[in-house]
Amino acid sequence: VFGIETDIGSGKGKREFQELADQLIPQDNAAEYNQAMMDFGARLCVPNKPDCMNCPIQGSCFAFKNNLVSELPVKINKTKVRDRHLHYFVIRCGESWVWKKRSSGDIWEGLFDFPVIEKEEEESLEEGLAIPLIAGEPKVFPKKYRHILSHQRLHAEFSEIEIPRENRSTLEIWAEQEGYLLVEEEKIEYLAKPKLIVNFLTDQGF
Repeated sequence: VFGIETDIGSGKGKREFQELADQLIPQDNAAEYNQAMMDFGARLCVPNKPDCMNCPIQGSCFAFKNNLVSELPVKINKTKVRDRHLHYFVIRCGESWVWKKRSSGDIWEGLFDFPVIEKEEEESLEEGLAIPLIAGEPKVFPKKYRHILSHQRLHAEFSEIEIPRENRSTLEIWAEQEGYLLVEEEKIEYLAKPKLIVNFLTDQGF
């Protein structure tokens, strides 16, 4: 509900959750409240498959509203978490989109996502941009995305680049050199994609 990112198994996390629980518990009816919380956790907000559709507090749940139900609460198990800042480029030419299949050994091995650069948090888009055929400035989508893995916190932004149809042959050559694929729009739904990319596409109406 509250979107706490602190590891629930850490000392800091235990204190943070305990302090919040102490604030919420009604002093005049603690026993009934505690029983209700246990029932809620056993029947609806279960760890592996929560029943969000029937949850009475769905409307105020941070995890549900931000597509983080499977990532919260955070339980790191002493694995050091690294923050990564990604900028994806949605490159389109007519009805074709540029995609990349993640290679062996990658965290998303075998899945498809967009061309991406990884940058320092303070680095500007222009400092890392190295994509040819661009006419004008890329359209930057305003929403920023966060995706929590067991050992990484991904902070992602997306920009759209429209390539003129007359440059398609040049785009195809560049894509082949870089290991990218051109996929027609009607076939995108059949690609296996990371949840981060699925969330972005859903927000765009796909």
